[in-house]
Amino acid sequence: MIAYLYICSASFAYNGTDSILDVCEKIKQFTLLFDYIWENFREDNKFCVNKTQLPEVLVYDKITLADLLFSEKSSLDKRYRLLFYTALQKSRPTKIDKNQDLRDYLSLESAEECQGIVVINRQKDIPICNQVFSSIQGWRNFRRYFLSKYPTSPEFFISEAEKYFPGLQFSVNICSKLNEVLHTHSRKIVEGLSILSDYCYRDWNNYSRDSRDSVAFISYFAKTYGSNGSFEGTKKASLKARFRQKYKKEEFECYCEPHLKYNEDDNGNEQQYMRIYFQHPNASPDEYIYIGYIMKHVD
Repeated sequence: MIAYLYICSASFAYNGTDSILDVCEKIKQFTLLFDYIWENFREDNKFCVNKTQLPEVLVYDKITLADLLFSEKSSLDKRYRLLFYTALQKSRPTKIDKNQDLRDYLSLESAEECQGIVVINRQKDIPICNQVFSSIQGWRNFRRYFLSKYPTSPEFFISEAEKYFPGLQFSVNICSKLNEVLHTHSRKIVEGLSILSDYCYRDWNNYSRDSRDSVAFISYFAKTYGSNGSFEGTKKASLKARFRQKYKKEEFECYCEPHLKYNEDDNGNEQQYMRIYFQHPNASPDEYIYIGYIMKHVD
């Protein structure tokens, strides 16, 4: 799926409360986001910028974006001013600038493309799902939302998920059972993968300082983020999953007994089971969470 990401006047408009240092930090995060996407995912993320109106937007009290970028007294570090200028040069030109005009484009979405506006502050008149808060994590959240809405197929879903869940490794045969639940639980799958990618390894390190009860951690972790988690309870050969080392061809096995469990589908229908089976972080050889299976139940 290609994402068209618009940079308009509203993208950097002052919210009336931030300090100038807050503004500079948010713009810094935008430049790092652009640089990250340009280096890694430029083929399916197209930035579109209106260079005519953008320089005159007020980013702070009586300070325009042009002032921040080109004034010798700018509070923005020279490195990030250069990155911002580079971002403007590399982005596609667009005449779209006002939120009112942009809303018509944001409604254009499908399994092939989605639209968003890059912002440093929340826009009241733009759907929250179309706002890309200008940080790498903000971009990931945006892409995850549309992946959950348009999962398409197991193969497509996993190929996209590898981009937006950097804390995870997926088993080589994860697609074999994914179709059982993908179209009924796509939002819940993305929700579960998000907490595993963003928090599981970190939370285990914090938890294990005070307790070594690895079994209790799974339930504790899941409940912390509004989910349920447990162990299968019996050692099954089917809980083993094969993985391929990143950047290498060698494969290895992981035992994926812990799981997040969901007993409803995305529409709230009961007894529509989905499980995300993963390797406990205490067994991880690195800082990844290994996802073995996403399916109804392990046989």
